[in-house]
Amino acid sequence: MAQYLYSVTQHETLNDSECAMLIILGLMLKRFDIAWDLIQRRPELVIAKDFYGRTPLNELAGISSAFLSGSSLNFWEQWIYDGIQIKPMRTIEEPIPTTDDDVCIDVEIPEDGDQSNKRQRHLICSGTSLFRGLVVKTFGKLLGFNRIYRMKLAHVRILEFLPRMCEVTKNKDVKELQGLKTAMFLAIKKGHVEYITHLCRANYKLLYITNEKGRNIFQYAAECRQHKVFSLLYGLGDQRNWEWFVSSKDESSNNMLHVVGTISSAAQINLIRGAALQMQRELQWFKEVERFALPVDHELINKMDEMTPRELVTKGHKHLVKEGERAMKDTATSCTVVGALIVTIMFAAAFTIPGGNKQDTGLPIFLSKRAFIIFIVSDVISLFSSTTSVMIFLGILTSRYAEHDFLKSLPTKMILGLITLFLSIVAMMTAFSSALSIMLHGKSSIAILLTLLASVPVASFIWMQFRLLLELVISTYGAGVFDRKIKNWPFEDPKYSASC
Repeated sequence: MAQYLYSVTQHETLNDSECAMLIILGLMLKRFDIAWDLIQRRPELVIAKDFYGRTPLNELAGISSAFLSGSSLNFWEQWIYDGIQIKPMRTIEEPIPTTDDDVCIDVEIPEDGDQSNKRQRHLICSGTSLFRGLVVKTFGKLLGFNRIYRMKLAHVRILEFLPRMCEVTKNKDVKELQGLKTAMFLAIKKGHVEYITHLCRANYKLLYITNEKGRNIFQYAAECRQHKVFSLLYGLGDQRNWEWFVSSKDESSNNMLHVVGTISSAAQINLIRGAALQMQRELQWFKEVERFALPVDHELINKMDEMTPRELVTKGHKHLVKEGERAMKDTATSCTVVGALIVTIMFAAAFTIPGGNKQDTGLPIFLSKRAFIIFIVSDVISLFSSTTSVMIFLGILTSRYAEHDFLKSLPTKMILGLITLFLSIVAMMTAFSSALSIMLHGKSSIAILLTLLASVPVASFIWMQFRLLLELVISTYGAGVFDRKIKNWPFEDPKYSASC
């Protein structure tokens, strides 16, 4: 109905406020046809006010689902997302296609004698289409294909809008663009990299705006812990630009090192699992900003706290250090109990071997069997790895928990402790299964069933602890959250890739 009413309405009868309202509603509701037509005909509407004083360009900054950089996808969802192809929207200069797909097909009219074959083919095609539709629809819901498709469709459409919308701001003073400064900082808070890059390409002056606290866009990105936006600093090319953004002082004489030394309400550290990993990420932020800072920045004393950045880190992260210490100790205590129990069991199992010993030689009765060798080797591996894990977790319990320990030392100990504990559990279950196969020789069905049951503890450990282990490894030894490969983005092709 909206499309029909718009098609029969004379554009001259619509005032700027009505057009701005239509564009804003189209962006919010992901209905892009009318908004696309209006922006092509009258690009200046993107900075026009609607009846509530809003402008389309400013409102777009606050739409969380509008950009890929503001969305969170796991690895298989990202794989599906990358594989979806979206056709671009038709511009008003392009001719309207004669059919839905603009394809003409010659159809041969059948003779009367071919009617039965035609009906049979029709039934087969209908049945195939129905089956394919049911299967695709069912699996599409289970795997989230439809949701990811709608997400990418919205992202692609808005990236088609964005260059035209930002072009309106070219060569204009920031004061002329009502509310755009607020929209820019809102986009930084939400991590909308595409919005920021398109605007800064269209109007380079927006790179140097400051908020009410006197902080530039990269200082605010560091305050909000938006690493994707902060990584744009690498793409400015000239090192003097880096130094200006980092060393620039706000109204309280805070430089960027002071900013990352405190945890503000805008910092999204709660998205990281556990206080220990949060503290590690905070230290990584401080180390990353140190790469850009000048030596004098490390000694600068701010007005509010009268502290250097390093002193501010100690003060601002006291609570997080205590929470991280408690979390690490709780995990280490639980794992120490499990490891000590495995040590006790496997030590006893080494001297109570299945089948017993020969009375004349004292050698095991089943020494020549392969299953017995597997039992002995698994028992030794489990005993040694569980003992190692207990020692590592005791080392965690007795650590001093200084700030810098959360960067590498404590995470590395936790990684080694979890790996050795997991290895000991796997080896213990292997020893148990091999002992069962020796004792139940000739009754393989029972042995297989009991072996499958023995895999339950291994699976439960993986289910409960593997995610923690994976996050620790990625956070400690991964590539990091900062993208240092961004090059000269303000002067790239305006068709900006969302990969940044």
